[in-house]
Amino acid sequence: MQLFLDARFFSIKNRIYTVISLAIPLAWILSTYPYNFYSNHVKIMGNGSDADCDFNKYTWCSDLTTVPIWAYYAGFILVFGISFSIMNITNTTLFSKVVGPRPQGTYQGIYQMAGSFGRMFAPLLMSTTYTYFGPRVPWLILIVNFVSVIAAWIVLREKMVPFEKYEAKRIQPNV
Repeated sequence: MQLFLDARFFSIKNRIYTVISLAIPLAWILSTYPYNFYSNHVKIMGNGSDADCDFNKYTWCSDLTTVPIWAYYAGFILVFGISFSIMNITNTTLFSKVVGPRPQGTYQGIYQMAGSFGRMFAPLLMSTTYTYFGPRVPWLILIVNFVSVIAAWIVLREKMVPFEKYEAKRIQPNV
């Protein structure tokens, strides 16, 4: 019982949940990438309909495959229903512990501002790349992004320590 009340265990558990909450969207993106081995191709637009892919406007339509709809919807529910909820809780908890007694409001505001910039510019970047290259390039950008973030969380896990631990380590004289 004492193990579950230990602050160190809670911090480790938060980190594991954060990596898991980052791995779930990565798995969803990997499963919904339009691989060439999928058998169904997107329909090419005919008779001026906007329902299908316009080959005259988008040259990437010709070899684009469709993703199984069940994989898309199941992943969507897992990512936006579970993963991002866990990520919001664990990230803000760890962030507040790392910041410590410093001006929490200022640091949280900067953290929120960075997220807002991402939510503002990412759709512009992704829709532009989608228009020029189709869905494969935005998916690759997301895959590289998630792999980089997960790797950073794993590699820098020893650097993300509660403020008290950082201060205690910094003040201790080297013997």
